[in-house]
Amino acid sequence: MEMHLRIARALTEFLENKFSIGRFKFGFDPIIGVIPGFGDLVTTVISLYIVWIGIQMRLSQQKIIEMVGNVLVDFLIGLFPIIGDLTDAVFKANSRNMKILEQHLSNIVEGEIVR
Repeated sequence: MEMHLRIARALTEFLENKFSIGRFKFGFDPIIGVIPGFGDLVTTVISLYIVWIGIQMRLSQQKIIEMVGNVLVDFLIGLFPIIGDLTDAVFKANSRNMKILEQHLSNIVEGEIVR
């Protein structure tokens, strides 16, 4: 599972935080999203991989639903040309989902397996 988490962290960094302009960070997600249909499909599949990791880690149903919701919002936002891509750079569904995974890992380390 550690390998999947490392991959997910790297993908999240690549898609959402690779570049910065001042304090504003963004990645390839909004850039790929400019390609109608294809870009949003590719980034959604990657986002669903992170959700799959959450399922494998046995996160609670509530957390999985929250993660899927983040992916769905990201996908729907991305459908709107230009405005969607700009908003996509701010919403950062993968970072939100990685935070959920990291919190779960932190709870396990602290001995508080929360479901």
